Amino acid sequence: MIKFRIHGRGGQGGVTLAKILAFMYWTEGKWVQAFGDYSAERTGAPLLAFTLVDDIEITNRSKIYYPDHLIIVDNTLLGPNVLSGLKKDGYLLIDTPEKPEVFQEYPGRRVATLDAKTIARKYKLGTKTTPITNTALAGAFARVFGLKMESVEKTIKALGFPISNTQAAEEAYSEVQIGEVIAGEPEVLDVPVPTDKVPPLITGNLGTEPLLNTGDWKSEEPYFSKAHIPPCNFYCPAGNDIQSFIAEMAQDNYDKALEVLYRTTPLPGTTGRVCPHPCEDKCNRSSIDEKVNIHELERFASDKGSFKPSAPESEYDEKVAVIGSGPAGLSAAYHLRLKGYKVTIFEADAEPGGMLRYGIPKYRSPKDILDKEIKNLTDMGIEIVCSNKITEDNFQKILNEHDALIVAIGLSHGNKLDLGGSEKATVLQGVDFLHLVSEDKEVQIGSDVIVIGGGNTAIDASRTALRLGSENVTIVYRRERKEMPAIAEEIEAALDEGVELKFLYSPDKIVNDNGSSVLVAQKMKLGEPGDDGRRRPVPVDGEYENIKFSSLILATGQHADLSFLNKEIVTNWGFVKANKVGATEISKIFAAGDIVSNEGTVTHAIGFGRKTADAIHSFLKNVPMPDHELNPEHVITEKELNLYYFKPAPRKNTKERPIEKRIHDFEEVNLGIENVKEALRCLSCGVCNGCVTSGGQSKCQLFCPERTIEKVSATELRINYEGCKGCLICMEVCPRDGFDKRTAKIKEEA
Repeated sequence: MIKFRIHGRGGQGGVTLAKILAFMYWTEGKWVQAFGDYSAERTGAPLLAFTLVDDIEITNRSKIYYPDHLIIVDNTLLGPNVLSGLKKDGYLLIDTPEKPEVFQEYPGRRVATLDAKTIARKYKLGTKTTPITNTALAGAFARVFGLKMESVEKTIKALGFPISNTQAAEEAYSEVQIGEVIAGEPEVLDVPVPTDKVPPLITGNLGTEPLLNTGDWKSEEPYFSKAHIPPCNFYCPAGNDIQSFIAEMAQDNYDKALEVLYRTTPLPGTTGRVCPHPCEDKCNRSSIDEKVNIHELERFASDKGSFKPSAPESEYDEKVAVIGSGPAGLSAAYHLRLKGYKVTIFEADAEPGGMLRYGIPKYRSPKDILDKEIKNLTDMGIEIVCSNKITEDNFQKILNEHDALIVAIGLSHGNKLDLGGSEKATVLQGVDFLHLVSEDKEVQIGSDVIVIGGGNTAIDASRTALRLGSENVTIVYRRERKEMPAIAEEIEAALDEGVELKFLYSPDKIVNDNGSSVLVAQKMKLGEPGDDGRRRPVPVDGEYENIKFSSLILATGQHADLSFLNKEIVTNWGFVKANKVGATEISKIFAAGDIVSNEGTVTHAIGFGRKTADAIHSFLKNVPMPDHELNPEHVITEKELNLYYFKPAPRKNTKERPIEKRIHDFEEVNLGIENVKEALRCLSCGVCNGCVTSGGQSKCQLFCPERTIEKVSATELRINYEGCKGCLICMEVCPRDGFDKRTAKIKEEA
């Protein structure tokens, strides 16, 4: 362990300096601890601060009486008392304009000097009379103790200091003067160290030491918050409790983890494979190293866990019909069945699943996983009627026979694109192409395939074409790559497999050139952003390119066939008019998924279906509608966390089949992660998970001066408010921001 003691005066930033130094070492992968001696802190009064660094977790919080090195923020404090306990060869880093060789009165020690006050004034840190020198001293410290300047920059940025602090640190890093060991034998002054406990006056078995009930002194008190929201939970479109299921995974409780997932989604094995995982984009772990591989942990839980949802213990008499067995329909049916309703799903295709079965290729989502998850639903008592295409006549019949009806048919029809000349060319809709392939039907597309579009259907169609033997597959997209709505990992996979991306071209027409089909593509440039935030493509006059093809696949958007619905609830753009939970203006008729929101992902559809199920329950039973909206103000960011508690750990990435093998068949490409260690990387942001030190105590227990926090279970703690004096140290040291504070209740006099 390395021990640093800082001597300064109140108002100079010495305590903050201790934290900065600790954070710098933490970025290097060390365990750290930093705190100040606040007992006499006031402007100008001498104070101490401490930083401890070790390769193992530090569990003992105590003042440093025998430091390895000293940092002197105010050189007027120099004297025998300041040097007390300093070890041989220890450094004195002093804020002074003097050179190191001036300090010959400290034999056996090394001196480094820096005029930190001048640098702080130069960059306007603090005031002229009281400059704040901590970031300048941090830069000098890094140079003296062999740390990289990058660690200083990362620390200052993470702590939210202005750029001027980085500039001051950089100048200090280059300007600090480092002296040699001063000749002579050092005198290490002995220090009286107070003992931890005072022996009792009476010996014997007295049980536990009595608790001093100081709780009545406090004006505020801490409590374990239930309002804090981990960012992954907030940004999950399905509404999954991601933190809780990963916490179970970290304990190897796969069945329990799967149970947590099934509270909100009936398709964890599928979504763990196809979800674009927006939850990961907001993961606070990325402030340390890399985001947690959440979607693969969901898949792992589904593959390894054995939990199955069960039929409700009691049932309602009401019956609900669901039109469509895609993700929105399956989710709505599942949650309605959990509540006790009799649910029947009507599906136009020969097998259930909608776009999950017919729109997502097998190499991304194996159909045996989907079949297993759909069987869970039928085992619960959900009836699925396939090969039942909805018309105006049977729609009205179904509506009359049920107490409520949900339309969840998705956007399964490709948008047409009139390019002319297509009568002599092979032109396919992307969704139709994927549908045929999913049914194992033979599709002749030839060796040179062009795919028009930039979404997931375009990527899936292009990778499918390669697997059918096409030698050259080109995606033509009218914008640039950063505007593509497809999942980023899928785009990368397509490129790895050999798909060519041709940006800033838009299809103009198809012509025949000596028996060959040719796409005439118009050159584009990007103009001003549109309503969706993406820059609009604008034609470049007179610039075209001819591209020969054997087949052209259109993936330029999709729509639904809503001809069976009453026109008053259908928009001019082909969507259903419904509110955010799916209620339409016609009693009994609800809608869910892309035909309302056009979000375009499986996970959004699942989340929508769950909300619509709640809306129907509210409608049928006249009960309040649950509030699905989470308060963004309660989302925990990296600024609320004590990140220095967590050691960097590499992300466990998804394993993949070799490219040379996978492009020749439809076997699953992604093979998942090998073990559950990835779950241990989760920070459990905002949630008390009963963290433990090597001594077996949670951080708040370890640092509580009154010892008023006790463990109830491995993951649950309790505060004894009779003894809690409201110092709120537990809030400060909690790694995960699991506490809030409130005004303490004042006991009434008896």
